[in-house]
Amino acid sequence: MDTFVSLFLIYSPLNPRLMLLTTTKDGYLVYDRYHSHLHKEAIPFLGEALERIATEGKSFLIEEVTFDCNIGFDKRVETTEEDEILFAQRINRNGLTRFVRHRQPEPCNSMVVVLMRATLADTYVLITAYVGRRGLVEPWDWASHVRTCDPIKSYHSSVEFWKSHALVWEEECVVQGTETVHPWH
Repeated sequence: MDTFVSLFLIYSPLNPRLMLLTTTKDGYLVYDRYHSHLHKEAIPFLGEALERIATEGKSFLIEEVTFDCNIGFDKRVETTEEDEILFAQRINRNGLTRFVRHRQPEPCNSMVVVLMRATLADTYVLITAYVGRRGLVEPWDWASHVRTCDPIKSYHSSVEFWKSHALVWEEECVVQGTETVHPWH
């Protein structure tokens, strides 16, 4: 953990808006970008998670890393017909997210890390990292859908997934005035 903390503070000489985090299991450097979606709950575990990921040189990857104990709480939960659902735009997101009111995050022993290969050799950029289990991207995220072999299928799978999952409501993480009940009809 001490190594991670010290590496976290090193800025890239090539781009001062990037911070070196650590290296992956297979030796690739990982940088955090300015305005990444690194969730604060994931920071204490990110160094260990990155050091356990073998990228195999892929251009884009989403990895779920499991730990031996609970490391926090998964804010995305399965929903039922009885749940109170609403939609709102999260800060620094381009679309509406499905939320559930009156539910609590669930204990979790895993985190998800999303990396994209940078143009520099042996380098990745962190897109997001959060405590939780791997799910599907949100329906509005076309940048992610077009990275798949079949973007239309990816979109429809995403809609189906998010019909039965939602983030636990946190008013402080949404753009005020964007709340709605039925955005996908």
